Amino acid sequence: MKRLWILLTALLLLTACTPAPVTREPLSLDYGGVSVTVGASVDELLTLWGEDYTRQESASCAGVGVDYLYTFPSMRLYSFAPEGGEETVTAITYTDDSTDGADTRGARIGATAETVIAAFGKPDEQSETRLIFLDEVTALTVTLRDGRVTGMTLTEK
Repeated sequence: MKRLWILLTALLLLTACTPAPVTREPLSLDYGGVSVTVGASVDELLTLWGEDYTRQESASCAGVGVDYLYTFPSMRLYSFAPEGGEETVTAITYTDDSTDGADTRGARIGATAETVIAAFGKPDEQSETRLIFLDEVTALTVTLRDGRVTGMTLTEK
C-alpha cells in the first residue's frame, strides 16, 4: 500500500509540474491593411483589395471543386471553392520586399528573424533557415537567409 501511495504521489507531482500548452491567437498575415486567415472568404477580401491582381484557376486535385491562384503585387493568395460552395483562402505567401502592403506587425520580406519573433512570439520550431509557428489549424513558415526573411507562407496544417 505504501508503494502505491508513493507512486500516486509521484504521478500527481509530475502532472502538476507539466507546463500548460501555449495558447496562441489564430495566425494571420496582413496585406493592404487587411488581416488574412486560412478559411477567410475570398469574395470579401477581393472587395477590400480591388482589382490589382491576376487570377488563374484549375480543377482541384484535392477534391471536387476549383483551385484559384491570385497574384497581387508582393503576395499570392491560394484558394479553393468546392462545387456549389464558397471560395475560401487555403494559403497566402509574401513574394517580395516591396512596401505595398505585405507586412504583418513589421514582419515582412527582408525583416530580421528577431522582428518576426517579436511579432509572432516564440516559434514552435526553429532552425538557422526556418521559423515555424503553429496554431490549431494553420502553420506560418518563415524562411531565412543570413538572419533575414526571404519568404513567409501561411497554410493549413
